[in-house]
Amino acid sequence: MIENQSEVVATDKPMAKKVQRPTVGRIVSFHEEYATMESPKLAAIIVFVHDITLVNLTVFTTSGTPYGVLNVPLIQDGESVPPHTNKFCTWPSKV
Repeated sequence: MIENQSEVVATDKPMAKKVQRPTVGRIVSFHEEYATMESPKLAAIIVFVHDITLVNLTVFTTSGTPYGVLNVPLIQDGESVPPHTNKFCTWPSKV
């Protein structure tokens, strides 16, 4: 596995997949409880990184009120949401 500050490239597979490394202060999209990839998202900031797949967030409501959410799975581009996941975050889509 090759690492740099913002992404990890898995080299043990035929086609290397870039995985964005979560760091404190990065913006993500938070999917509410029992949401799907198509449901509305809320803006969030990573405030703690447990590992490359699990983070703590400050989430902002649609009126801008912040609240904390702990132990949120980070779903990378191209990954599917695991079954029975009641909350998760993703990297925002590029415009």
